[in-house]
Amino acid sequence: MDQVRDQLEIELVKDSSSRGDIEDQLPVGSNELYREPPHVPEAVPLLGALTNNNAATSNLVQPGEHNYTETGDAEARTMAESNGVHDTAIMIGDEQEIAYLIQGKLCQQAPTQSECSIFRVPNILRRHGENAFVPDVISIGPFHHGSKKLQAMEKCKLWYLHSLLNRAPTEKTSLQCFVEAVGSLEQHCRECYAEEIDHNRKKFVEMMVVDGCFIIEFLRKDNKSDDEQDKEDPVFSTSWMRWQIVTDLLLLENQLPWRVLDCLFNMTRPADDRGGSLIDLIEYSFPFIQASDKHSEQHKHLLDCLKNCLIGSCTMTQPDSGDWDPIPSAMELSQAGVKFKVGDEDNILNVTFKDGVLTIPTISIEDYTRPIFRNLIVFEQFDPRKDHKFTSYAVLLDNLVNSSKDVEVLKQEGILDISASKEDIASFLDRLYNDTGFQDFLYADVYSEVNGFCKHRWNRWKVILKRDYFTNPWTAMSVIAAVLLLGAKTKTKSESACRCSSLWLAPDPSKRWGELFFLCYTPFWLTLCLGIVVPFKLYESFTELEYLLLGLVSAVPSFLIPLLFVGKADSYLSWKDRYWVKASAFFFLVFPKTLGNNENLTRASLWIIIFSYVGNYFWTHYFFTVLGASYTFPSWKMNNVPHTTFLLTHACFLFYHVSSNMTLRRIRRSIADFPEKVRWIIEAAWILGLAYFIAYLETLAISNFPYYQFVDRASMYTVGSLFYAIYFIVSFPMFLRIDEKPGDQWDLPRVAVDALGAAMLVTIILDLWRIFLGPIVPTPDSKQCIQPGLPWLPGHANES
Repeated sequence: MDQVRDQLEIELVKDSSSRGDIEDQLPVGSNELYREPPHVPEAVPLLGALTNNNAATSNLVQPGEHNYTETGDAEARTMAESNGVHDTAIMIGDEQEIAYLIQGKLCQQAPTQSECSIFRVPNILRRHGENAFVPDVISIGPFHHGSKKLQAMEKCKLWYLHSLLNRAPTEKTSLQCFVEAVGSLEQHCRECYAEEIDHNRKKFVEMMVVDGCFIIEFLRKDNKSDDEQDKEDPVFSTSWMRWQIVTDLLLLENQLPWRVLDCLFNMTRPADDRGGSLIDLIEYSFPFIQASDKHSEQHKHLLDCLKNCLIGSCTMTQPDSGDWDPIPSAMELSQAGVKFKVGDEDNILNVTFKDGVLTIPTISIEDYTRPIFRNLIVFEQFDPRKDHKFTSYAVLLDNLVNSSKDVEVLKQEGILDISASKEDIASFLDRLYNDTGFQDFLYADVYSEVNGFCKHRWNRWKVILKRDYFTNPWTAMSVIAAVLLLGAKTKTKSESACRCSSLWLAPDPSKRWGELFFLCYTPFWLTLCLGIVVPFKLYESFTELEYLLLGLVSAVPSFLIPLLFVGKADSYLSWKDRYWVKASAFFFLVFPKTLGNNENLTRASLWIIIFSYVGNYFWTHYFFTVLGASYTFPSWKMNNVPHTTFLLTHACFLFYHVSSNMTLRRIRRSIADFPEKVRWIIEAAWILGLAYFIAYLETLAISNFPYYQFVDRASMYTVGSLFYAIYFIVSFPMFLRIDEKPGDQWDLPRVAVDALGAAMLVTIILDLWRIFLGPIVPTPDSKQCIQPGLPWLPGHANES
């Protein structure tokens, strides 16, 4: 390493001697500013004399006039004119000397020129995160050069330079060529820094060469695979070092002029190198840089390159109006009905709002990216282009996140990718753009649309309705049951309708009593049962027996309650003629001896239990092979289907079909005077809509159960719900016919045959889907969907 440094010093001396005295190359600077002024004799005060009694001043010199004394006139005039100052008056004595000192320090040009691109961060901007602007591992450029805590990497820089020289990829890979090339850029490099750099020519050029070669060599090494890396390299043999260097290279105070990097890159690039430009090399090492323009002339340094890449690929247009009001936080927006969606990840600045959906690309906030965010914002404060797009993005994040709850909302939606705690991220985003100023807010139009959406009360009401009453099928059932019961109390004016009690309920007293019972029982019992098991996650410790008991507790009371509390309408009927028996004979199948030796009852088949039993035993396998669904909770199984699902399905199907009965009956009576074809179309449309609604609602609710999994959740919600709706499209109109017409009492065999007929029709439709449409998602058993035979036959059962 010492040999490399000695050789570099020799080349610098040669280069300096060829150019003359090194000090002559320095720009006029501080030495001139603090030069002692020449002695000037006393002169008549030009601004008047102040008297002890505060008399008014006299002999004032008007702007543009001159009033030099005879003695020293030429010298004073020369001093004033040499500094471009003609209107400055000089007072006697000490005041005159002070005036000369000020004149010597005056600058005719602005202290910060447009060429400056590398700045020190002002104290007011760094007080919210001092460490975000100071390198932790390596110094680049003059601002932190010589820092004691960064000395360890100085040897690594020289080792990288030594490695580059030994590799000698081109004829120009020599210290002499590097020094000559970078030395010719010295004046430009000095002008890139907002401060006067007190390094002499030799020290300044040496720093540019060593730092620039390190960056180029680091980028080339980083583009290699892990197998190609030098195992002795301290940068790539340490897991954390590489990312820390990437962070340090993007700090505003730790930058090197782009022309130095571009020059060294071209000098060390082999002629047969097809790896691309310097931008291509940077893109690999800095994955958050995606350059839309490969021309490097516009960049000033690495941080500016990152900013230009973000702005260049941003499709947002600057709004015409600069007025905007802050938007609510993420939690408040969610409560107001705004939905969040992950946007295209090509550029994080592309944020849009349309139809109540706020689309934001995913942003990763890690320890190494936080300083980069802050430095980008501060750099925009100095950028003469006044393009504050990233500052606008920081304002957006600050408005969206006020607490850890807001972070949780954005994390669940996939917008925030974080590893730190939610509280830590909320604190970081809340102070991200403090004390910065900006013009032309990029998201003014988006804010206007979001605020306008939030002002509509209906959007908030929809969220409340969905959150409080339709979160899962159990609460939804309770709401629907309450609405139907309220509708059942509506009296009609006609005498026949009055005898029927309402337009919603069946004319047959036994059927009417059975429907009201099922309407009240199912949502109440399932809410009581699953409202405890699911929220408190009791299912996580359930055994096979406990899952079976859960199903029994849900289904068995549907028989026990009407058995123990006989309704007035059923007290005059035999067991086999009661509607609830025809609708729910599950108890007789499981406990045939309960009602004594009544053979008619022991042979009874419940329409619902036959239909749901066939559905669970056979059709569940379509969910495995066509929809990519699977059960993973511990349970005893029948034909690879958990016993618990047989029982829970029975309880749910009772409610679904009774709700369908009441709504279909209401529609039929409302359109009784319509033409037959019109009535048929309206009724068919209602059945299709109600079937899909119930299927979608149950799919949405059961997806929150961790032991019921889908290959593709989104496809399951949309297409999978349509597949499931086939069950109800067939069963709803057929189930309504039981005991619906006055005087037409169905016996138990007829009920059983009708249920089996509905089940057979559903089976045919599902299998036609399997044969002609196939699975909606790729599944491990997708081949089963095109093989001959039904999926529940031997060799086709899904073991997942």
